[in-house]
Amino acid sequence: GVPECRLRRLVRPLFTIGFLCEPSPGHVAHSVLSKQFVTQPALLDAILFMSETLAPSASAMGTQTRRFGASEQAEDSAWNMAVGSDSPFAACLQQRPKVKRQLGAYLSYVSSSIDAGVEDTLTRMNWQNLGMATVVHVGAQSPSLVVALAPQFPPLRFLVQTEAKAESGGHQPCLDNHGISALKLASIPLHLRARITWGTRLSTATQ
Repeated sequence: GVPECRLRRLVRPLFTIGFLCEPSPGHVAHSVLSKQFVTQPALLDAILFMSETLAPSASAMGTQTRRFGASEQAEDSAWNMAVGSDSPFAACLQQRPKVKRQLGAYLSYVSSSIDAGVEDTLTRMNWQNLGMATVVHVGAQSPSLVVALAPQFPPLRFLVQTEAKAESGGHQPCLDNHGISALKLASIPLHLRARITWGTRLSTATQ
């Protein structure tokens, strides 16, 4: 029931940026870009998490800092300021499966860029000066970064932490089950595995 002239005004800007296309006058179709949001629903979840959760939280950081300073209380976060909630973000995830799903999708897409960012990570830090230290990779979805670092810096040991799940009996921030697929583990050379410890923890848990 929406007039065609109004629809034209709505979709015309999308044509100019490559989101949707006009295969023939008066017709609208998916472009290569917009089609991905249909064929990959998780991509839409990731975008919605950035626009509905991350962006408002980032905008509220100034107000949050002025009000709570350096508070480490979970309920004093910028997210709480943005949405007007008194509950920690972790509680929101348990109560709102949609947000939890969106967070998972966002983390998945972010972590998929690890391989591309390995070289940049290697060049930005002076790993050699760490000596016999333990490097903790929090929220890991892939062992790629650790596998790249380990051969170049033999003194380093690594703790790879994946996201833990909340059990009905309470949070268990460190479990034996590392959550990395068998295929990814098999890709790690045997001589490096002795220097890598696996664990899981909730992203909201104290390290």
